Amino acid sequence: MDLYLKCIDKLILHLDRNKITLAGHSMGGAICMSYFLKYDNVDSLILIGTGAKLKVSSLIFESLQSDFNSAINQISSIAMYSKSKPLIEFVKAESLRTTSKTYIADFNICNKFDIMDQVKKITVPTLIICGEKDLLTPQKYSIYLNEKIKKSILQIIPNAGHDVHIEKSSVINQIIKNFVESI
Repeated sequence: MDLYLKCIDKLILHLDRNKITLAGHSMGGAICMSYFLKYDNVDSLILIGTGAKLKVSSLIFESLQSDFNSAINQISSIAMYSKSKPLIEFVKAESLRTTSKTYIADFNICNKFDIMDQVKKITVPTLIICGEKDLLTPQKYSIYLNEKIKKSILQIIPNAGHDVHIEKSSVINQIIKNFVESI
């Protein structure tokens, strides 16, 4: 996690912008929240399919270690509410561009992530988006974030899963555009 936070900080310093919005999906959302809590130098957050705690099942770790391709097939199918073969195949192909070692390391970061007691310290405008049918980070995670982050807006997207940004990209893009324009 610290490496991700340092990379973001270097990028923000390099860009030298006066308004910064960080956006992240799943673990990316955890990184965005962690960055805010550590550096407190962003103006807004966009959190998609994430939570204040991201516990990972031991079955996922076992599956990734024993048969990486099969694990990716399962995770990709679970991440999508849509049963569109082209979308699922796209997610699988993108996922297979990452090594099993990286997946396991990232899932370990998720498994250790827990800011349940710190979420209320997030004080910037925050857009929270989740798929209504997300099985990996259920909407109760987003509802919790919305309840704890005072300046937050929650958008639950019908008929979408964990990869809501892929399944409903045009809807998500419009919601993000409206949020950014409003701040």
